[in-house]
Amino acid sequence: MFTLSDIPCWYLVIAFILSFYQAFRGFMFQLFFPANKLMDELKKIRGAKVWKIVLVCLADAVTYFLSAMSGSISIFMFYQFTSQATATLKDQAGTILLIFLVLYGILGVTGKLPELLNKIKFPGTG
Repeated sequence: MFTLSDIPCWYLVIAFILSFYQAFRGFMFQLFFPANKLMDELKKIRGAKVWKIVLVCLADAVTYFLSAMSGSISIFMFYQFTSQATATLKDQAGTILLIFLVLYGILGVTGKLPELLNKIKFPGTG
């Protein structure tokens, strides 16, 4: 059975470094992305509106951090499940789980998961 305590320390250190990089990247994307024009607004305004812009940037940073960290854990879970030839992975549901874990892991670690989540249109939301 897989537990989070099975994750080696070196793997967690690499995952945290990668996640902090993605968080910084998400913060900067939100701050400097030309379509948002946040820097122009930041130069024009003062006070409470500046905090609003900073909070939006921090929200993106947290989203990118959590996506990268959960993607790293997902890749480790994929490794654990494939290295332990368990009976649950020999059926169709186990195969689907492995495909989901590897796709989620790649999207999370590369920083594409937040972008993908923003593009999803749920039924009834227009």
